[in-house]
Amino acid sequence: LYTAEKGVDGIQWYFLVYAMALMVTRLFAGRLYDRRGHRAIFVPSTLLIMTGMLLLAWMPSETVLYIAAVLYGFGFGSVQPALQAWSIEKTPPNRKAMANATYFSFFDLGVGIGAIVFGQIGFLFGYRSIYITAAASIFISMIVYLSIIRGEDKIKSVERR
Repeated sequence: LYTAEKGVDGIQWYFLVYAMALMVTRLFAGRLYDRRGHRAIFVPSTLLIMTGMLLLAWMPSETVLYIAAVLYGFGFGSVQPALQAWSIEKTPPNRKAMANATYFSFFDLGVGIGAIVFGQIGFLFGYRSIYITAAASIFISMIVYLSIIRGEDKIKSVERR
């Protein structure tokens, strides 16, 4: 409906391009995480997702639609498994299965609640507002992540003394 509203064709290809970008990213994101950790992945990946959302909010053409698909696919394909691995990494060995189950339960809950909330946002303010709101929520997640990392760094600094 949004692409029709914007007069942009090719939405069927958006999902194919997104899926291909996601699959390509999964080939190297795990190795990057293993070598450099979540810090090397989270901010760049969320910036890619946020940029993809802002491009969708703007979307003047099919080209921009497909660029947004690639950016979103690369970002999501990297950040989702990195967050899962980080949550399990921070968990005691006897609770790893529970951490994995909790991660996916809340991931699914977020998808469900997000669909309801973004549906209402789209209904009340238009489809474009969905992508702007998504970009804003991603920006907030980066701020929360960076504050968590900063807090962890402070704790480690105190422990080293």
